[in-house]
Amino acid sequence: MYKVMIVEDEMLVRIGLKSSVDWNRFGMEVAADYPDGQAAWDGYLRDKPDVVITDIRMPRMDGMQLIANIRERDKATRIVVLSCLEEFELARKAMAMGVSGYILKLTMTEEEISETLHGIREELDRLGGGGSPDGSRGLGASLDLIKEKMLKDFLFYGILKAEEFERFAEQSGMRLTGSRTVACTMEVDRYGELKRKFKDGHGHLIKMTLLNLLGEIMSGHKRGEAFFLDETHYLLLFDFPDTPSELAIKRETTVILGQIREAIRTYFNGSVSFGISGVQSGFGSLPKLHADSRRALERKFWTGPGLMHEPQQPADMEPIRLRLEAIRNFEPLRALLSPMKLKEYERFVELIESGLTEERKAIEIGLFQFVQWVGTNVYDDRQNEKTP
Repeated sequence: MYKVMIVEDEMLVRIGLKSSVDWNRFGMEVAADYPDGQAAWDGYLRDKPDVVITDIRMPRMDGMQLIANIRERDKATRIVVLSCLEEFELARKAMAMGVSGYILKLTMTEEEISETLHGIREELDRLGGGGSPDGSRGLGASLDLIKEKMLKDFLFYGILKAEEFERFAEQSGMRLTGSRTVACTMEVDRYGELKRKFKDGHGHLIKMTLLNLLGEIMSGHKRGEAFFLDETHYLLLFDFPDTPSELAIKRETTVILGQIREAIRTYFNGSVSFGISGVQSGFGSLPKLHADSRRALERKFWTGPGLMHEPQQPADMEPIRLRLEAIRNFEPLRALLSPMKLKEYERFVELIESGLTEERKAIEIGLFQFVQWVGTNVYDDRQNEKTP
């Protein structure tokens, strides 16, 4: 078991963290907890914990000094910073000292803590196998986790206001100015197949590889930032303060997304689909831009995977109508239905075709009912044939 030391001057936070986490799940146990940096330093010298989770502002010795003291003696101990939003500048300096994780105290969730501890466990396992103890990989992963959390706190949970996220973007050095912004939601097609192919049960390898790939391409174009939303979705935000023409913005966005799509095809032998928003300015417009990109992405339901979808772009229904026609005339299935059931079958296909302009949910329900009808009636007709 890896030994954990918690350092936090707020008693409720310290006790809550100690008692609410299933440490055994991560192969860890809390060996000690302390209310200040000096007591923690004395305990560190005595117990040599594998993981130190520490606040920044504390009496007697602050977290920055504690981290510096630990790093002078060893590079292998994994360190996670507990902090508040207004302490981000200090936390960023701490990350440069080889910190593996960063958690906002007031908004930390079970999912966030679990993901952080899972990453720490992987780092410790690698170190045990002779991995590099410089913490550089953990720094990159931590920055991605911080960016992800701050974006979600702003976009989805309403914890951060637009001006707070804007300040964070500036302090963290993100390539975002809020000027002439385009949001693109990227969906990984056939994600389950990708996980099986790479034997990545939890999806961590795919997530980190995709974030690195997206970051490299967007950095090369000096445009925007990439954020993890969930297993299959990533949000790409592009700023074009130097491009007055929306047509030019559209062209450049298409070029960057095309490069991303080709890289994923090359490295993963997979495909991705994109929903692209219009152009707006101001960090306050990001929730709407994100929502617009998700609505555009819904066209994938009609057109299939691997395409780029723009707002107000009508979906091409002709391929779908051709498929419905092929279903209507599918002779092996028609041969299994009685004449009366055949007429019902054709009416069902006509209903689906006439409802293609309806909301996706209504179409999904109609398709489900159609499949259910086919299964039931083919079975019934076959059973009737067997009845003497």
